[in-house]
Amino acid sequence: MINHRISHMNHQNQKSLTLNPFHKIINNRIIQKCHQNSQLYNSKNDQEQNIENDLLYKNKDNQLQNNLNGYLINEDSQEQNQDNNQIFTENQQPNNKDANRSINTQDKDEIVIKIRREIQENTMINQEYHPQKIDSINNTLSSFKSKPEPIPKPEPEPILQPEHILQPEPIPKSEPIPKPEPILPPEPILPPEPILPPEPNPQPEPNPQPETIPVPDPLEFIQRIIAETSKKRKVADEFQYYIRRFQDKLELKKHYGLTLKTSAELYKNCNAFREVRGDGNCFYTSFGFQFLSILLFEYSLDQFNDFFNKIRQIELPMKIFVPGTELKIDDKEIEKYLLDEFQRRLTKLKLIEDTNQREEQFRTEFAAYEKQSKEIDGLLYGLSTIFFRNYSNYVVDFSDAKDAVYDRENLLNWEVECNSNEVVIAELAKQLNTFVQLIFIENSNNIVIREYGINKNHKIILLIKPGHYNIGYFQQINETENRQDNSQENQVQIEIPQNINQPQHSNDINILQPVNRINELDTLKHIIAETSQNRQIQDEFKYYIRRFQDKLELRKHYGLTLKTSAELYKNCNAFREVRGDGNCFYTSFGFQFLSILLFEYSQDQFNDFFNKIRQIELPMKIFVPGTDLKIDDKELEKYLLNEFQRRMTKLKLIEDINQREEQFRTEFAAYEKQSEEIDGLLYGLSTIFFRNYSNYVVDFSDAKDAVYDRENLLNWEVECNSNEVVIAELAKQLNTFVQLIFIENSNNIVIREYGINKNHKIILLIKPGHYNIGYFQSENNLNFNDQQPQNQNEQLLLNNQQQLKEKQEYQQEEENQY
Repeated sequence: MINHRISHMNHQNQKSLTLNPFHKIINNRIIQKCHQNSQLYNSKNDQEQNIENDLLYKNKDNQLQNNLNGYLINEDSQEQNQDNNQIFTENQQPNNKDANRSINTQDKDEIVIKIRREIQENTMINQEYHPQKIDSINNTLSSFKSKPEPIPKPEPEPILQPEHILQPEPIPKSEPIPKPEPILPPEPILPPEPILPPEPNPQPEPNPQPETIPVPDPLEFIQRIIAETSKKRKVADEFQYYIRRFQDKLELKKHYGLTLKTSAELYKNCNAFREVRGDGNCFYTSFGFQFLSILLFEYSLDQFNDFFNKIRQIELPMKIFVPGTELKIDDKEIEKYLLDEFQRRLTKLKLIEDTNQREEQFRTEFAAYEKQSKEIDGLLYGLSTIFFRNYSNYVVDFSDAKDAVYDRENLLNWEVECNSNEVVIAELAKQLNTFVQLIFIENSNNIVIREYGINKNHKIILLIKPGHYNIGYFQQINETENRQDNSQENQVQIEIPQNINQPQHSNDINILQPVNRINELDTLKHIIAETSQNRQIQDEFKYYIRRFQDKLELRKHYGLTLKTSAELYKNCNAFREVRGDGNCFYTSFGFQFLSILLFEYSQDQFNDFFNKIRQIELPMKIFVPGTDLKIDDKELEKYLLNEFQRRMTKLKLIEDINQREEQFRTEFAAYEKQSEEIDGLLYGLSTIFFRNYSNYVVDFSDAKDAVYDRENLLNWEVECNSNEVVIAELAKQLNTFVQLIFIENSNNIVIREYGINKNHKIILLIKPGHYNIGYFQSENNLNFNDQQPQNQNEQLLLNNQQQLKEKQEYQQEEENQY
């Protein structure tokens, strides 16, 4: 390409030089430099075949060629004008001609020098952009760095006669310029690189990143240990929970088979109990659950903080070994994480303001043997067991009788009991400043009580029958109740009148005798087995009612904006999910009204309610669409109503409100049999009761004709589409205040109210197709110490609050942007 340009340039120069011989010198210099450029280009092209260099030279050559062509064109026009006047001026002013030649020579020298400078700049640019190739072409470039020789002054040419100035001769074809031999550099020439087509704006390839090795979650170690031990055993679901329901003195006596005399002696120290799972961890389950209850419900926040500060100061390990396997936790980083996680979970529980909610959440988390939700993953039991095994191993060193713990290694062995546990218990009571009663139930006629520690403000009761520990309780009762208990000690059930329809005084308490319960309840069991139990869903969604959830979870569950949630919180700031079947309205309404019966009604009001139900002879019919399953027999219906009243009356008679509340929730939520008392049928009895009562009260409504699908009221798992008429009449007949909160979308809620008695309030959350249970709690701030944080753990608590506040602000900011 360059040779072609040089040939073209020679052709143009010959045309101009025929008119002025002086141009020969100028053009020779220009052509010489162009040859030098060509020589440099050819040399580099032969050596490296570098496409980048070619592009650089191409751009520069084009620039030089354009400059040179412009110059020559300008010269042609000037020389044409000079030729027209040359004949007239040459003879008259020869001296002026010489002067002009001198001026022209000077101008051309400046132009040649300028072009030479540009060529040098071109070379410097090449060096700058190709520094790696400088060494290979130094010799070649050196030939162009020599000082340019001065242009010799041309000799005066003879004056041409006018006749010689004729039309210019035709321009002969230029001969091809021979290619100069390349100047080889001293270094050996590298083999030419392949010429690749240029890519537009090539991007550098990213460096390959090393493959990320996933770090196992430390909690997975506990999950695996539990999965390979307790979860692997085939036991009935009712025995899989790590702690079970609260049981009163009668059940305590029955469970241990005690005589009247022995039970009376036991009741002086323990009159209720809770079973724990029968594995080798039962001591740590029984002791741990009770001490954590002290932390959560008896310790102040400062005491809670101090306890964990001491644990951190001693750097308590969290080791555990599973005998006969390779499963273990014996790594300082993992142990530190597990201790932090244990403290985090307890701190979160401690920060729950409502005591009842905190108690329910704690029991649910501790008892869980599998994942039920994000919050309840079935691991609190494992963390607690590991903690108290390691703490027991730690405190033994402070005991004077530590040498008596001959099987001390078992303290850190999963599901292995230490046979010398009394030394451990004594030292735990001392170090934790508690009072521990260890009650040995040797047989039905004999118990032995041993006591450790002196601080009776924080009491732990351990019931032990060789091989197994349970949790004991002692509740104060007045003398009148105690005399009644003694007089009825041999009677498990209270006698009632034979004629159940006979009017009774409102102070009478009716507990119906269960007659042939198994056979009579089979139909209801069959209905539940063929419907809700037949669906394959995760266990966490099988419960008919689930755990209590606060305002943040309420907002998240329904996906509400900040503005909408603030409006909702004025009427409802907590909730409880119910199972998503066609009975969800009767579950939500029924659970709340039964709570009113059990916790707000007096005993007289409770009795009056069931007396009225008997007076109207409320039926208990139910039909399962698409099947032959139904309950449509008066005798069976009468029995089911009696059974429903019997169960509710038994709950009402539980003296301790917390125990009554726990028992009621557990029975109502159960989807299968957990024990003799909890058979998973209270939900079914309640649903049938409120479906029939709804069908009964509709007749009192002025808008009863608007209930166009009334037959659905008695159809199992089928919702009535005209429920508002039913709700309005239920609120009126039951003397309650019902708030029906429609959550239409994230930006809008609609609240409708029925009834006037706000002393007994029911909140129903409805999102088209499903009802949930609503709650409204007054906003009470935690009773925090006004002083500045005194220790690391208190700072951790405040940090958790700050993170929660930041999370709320972040959510608000997102919504504002939206």
